[in-house]
Amino acid sequence: MERQQVKAIGNKYYKYSLWIIAGLSVLLFFLTCVCDWSMEMVNGIVVSVVFSLLSSIVYISVWKALAVSSTKNLTKFYLGAPIVRMLSAMLLIISYLLIAVKRFAIDGFSSSHLLYFIAPFTAYYFALLIFDSIFFVFIEKNKK
Repeated sequence: MERQQVKAIGNKYYKYSLWIIAGLSVLLFFLTCVCDWSMEMVNGIVVSVVFSLLSSIVYISVWKALAVSSTKNLTKFYLGAPIVRMLSAMLLIISYLLIAVKRFAIDGFSSSHLLYFIAPFTAYYFALLIFDSIFFVFIEKNKK
């Protein structure tokens, strides 16, 4: 692929993923206020936003480098990148659990603390996973 075309696709990916993350954030903050959910959910939303932004930036940066240099390795990338994202998500969840258990040890750790983190994190994770799949299917279809 040409550099200009790769750059345009990368910019489109940045724009769409940012809109998805922002839209989901507004929705979850709205639901937190309206449904009178615990403000502890805000921690989960913020961590999820940061993880989603970072993983999207890394994802498209690696894709752009591969699309310019070696398009034959893109199929390996499409298989490997979601696995790396899943492993990093699992590492983040385990890290949060370890921190949360120590943080809430004084007050008593309950499953609701875990739910306030896992629910928004899962929403962001699956939204971006579905977006990545659909976006790159269209990119590969239009490339041929």
